[in-house]
Amino acid sequence: PSSWTKEIKSNMDFIIQKAKDFDLVIHFHTGERVNDVDKFNDFLNEYGSSIRIQFVHMGETLTGTFRFVPNFIKWLKKGYDIYCDTSMVPGFAVRWILKEIEVIEKGFDRVLFATDSPWESFLSEYWKIEDLKISEELKEKIFWRNIVHL
Repeated sequence: PSSWTKEIKSNMDFIIQKAKDFDLVIHFHTGERVNDVDKFNDFLNEYGSSIRIQFVHMGETLTGTFRFVPNFIKWLKKGYDIYCDTSMVPGFAVRWILKEIEVIEKGFDRVLFATDSPWESFLSEYWKIEDLKISEELKEKIFWRNIVHL
């Protein structure tokens, strides 16, 4: 928000208000450079307490993931209504985030299965979750229950 022009700020305020009015989730891609996760701190400080947000790809790259997971944990602890998905992330990322959020109330409710199809393989994304050494209940939450309750 600090780098936005008045026009961009006005448009974002409109989008945020419509998300509130219609109980929608704002969807942001994460990665490196333009959509680096650190750039979301100002946005969350200004808007995060009043909307639900899904961060796509958990940072996507190795570097992005190493930046995303600690920030996501910090934001959950601050009480933001945020979610992330499992698509296009390095193989270790899902295990890591699940380990980190297990101590946060409703933390396991914040991870959503995604494939980013057609850019990514459904089966590779599916097995990234299915192959985890976690309970079937937690797998069901990630695969479909969490999105139903979102």
